[in-house]
Amino acid sequence: MKVFIRTFGCSMNLADSEAMAGVLLEEGHCITDETNADVIIVNTCTVKDATDKKILAYLKKQSKPLVIAGCMAEVDMELFKGKVIVGVKGIGSIGRAVRTAYQGRTGLFLNGTLDRLSLPVERTGTVSAIIPIAQGCLGSCSYCRTRLARGVLHSYHSDDIIRCCQKAIAAGAKELWLTAEDTAAYGKDSGESLFSLIESVSALQGDFRIRLGMANPKYVLDNLDEFIEVFQNPKLYSFLHIPVQSGSNRILRAMNRLYSREGFLRIVKSLRENIKDITICTDLICGYPGESDEDFAASMDLIREACPDLLHISGYSTRPGTEAALLPALSRKVVRQRTGMAASLFACIARQRNRGWHGWKGLVLAVAKGKGDTTIARNFAYRQVIIPERIPIGEMRQVKVLSSTAHYLLARIC
Repeated sequence: MKVFIRTFGCSMNLADSEAMAGVLLEEGHCITDETNADVIIVNTCTVKDATDKKILAYLKKQSKPLVIAGCMAEVDMELFKGKVIVGVKGIGSIGRAVRTAYQGRTGLFLNGTLDRLSLPVERTGTVSAIIPIAQGCLGSCSYCRTRLARGVLHSYHSDDIIRCCQKAIAAGAKELWLTAEDTAAYGKDSGESLFSLIESVSALQGDFRIRLGMANPKYVLDNLDEFIEVFQNPKLYSFLHIPVQSGSNRILRAMNRLYSREGFLRIVKSLRENIKDITICTDLICGYPGESDEDFAASMDLIREACPDLLHISGYSTRPGTEAALLPALSRKVVRQRTGMAASLFACIARQRNRGWHGWKGLVLAVAKGKGDTTIARNFAYRQVIIPERIPIGEMRQVKVLSSTAHYLLARIC
């Protein structure tokens, strides 16, 4: 049977789609494009209301048999009543789900029979391999639906993770993305250590780099010295995604984020003092219910003080089933205004931060084709570097940064 997989959402969802493809290929199915497919799998995300709308609009246009998978399928089963649903733990059953959909029947596949990391994987790219190290989290964020879908933290065994990394390296991967809803919480349920895991992965034979995925501030702060030490490893990108979400302690408490603005700023200060040129990425939610002008001003002040290198800005949107959904929402006008103000502020900061790289010389890894004849590359700090010529993907080049925008560095080969 010919199957097309449409993926919405994060790198964890992409990893799940790659596992679905691996299972289907092993069972004799064919992965194809949307036009030629007999069945379409839609791997859904439920982080934002806007994504929900995109998914529903996409589903409405389809006339072929559908399998609804992923986080939205897990938490909105009633919405997809009469469809074939695959939960986030049911990936191993994707073959049966596809056959059920093709036969015009309904089905619910919520639990798989195999451990997640034992599933075969068909990677969408040869350079970057997404390696899940855990599923779920220990948080109780008031606005988040992902925890309702993914559940409580389940850390995968380090031996299984290392085996997946070995396979990816043998297949030619040059980047290993260690991925989870919260990588900093890895092992809190099992007694294993994130830092020992990183050291073990880095000790594998091969020419590759490791990118550590999103790490929530609470557990970074709890293990700050260990984070600083592990980032001395040359195989680990000097990059950390630490989502702060608000600069107001009052709003952070309302969000159940379990840290303070002072704690976040301590992380940023310590990382920058001890890890040369580290790239710090964070997230900001504008317009959370009850966010006053003073609360928003505190967020703007935090961004000015932290000067993140990357900032993901989201206007708050109500997510059904969450604690925050019960609170009175701010007007969409106010949310849009605050989102725009934060974006304008960050654009200035990003341009300034990127100018600090002018004249830098060093090795970059070609990771993707860019527009026209350009190549997208990454340096040791996971900075996006645009090179105005074609370079074979997966190869390294020595470059010099000549200029920059708010979004990338522009370099030439030395």
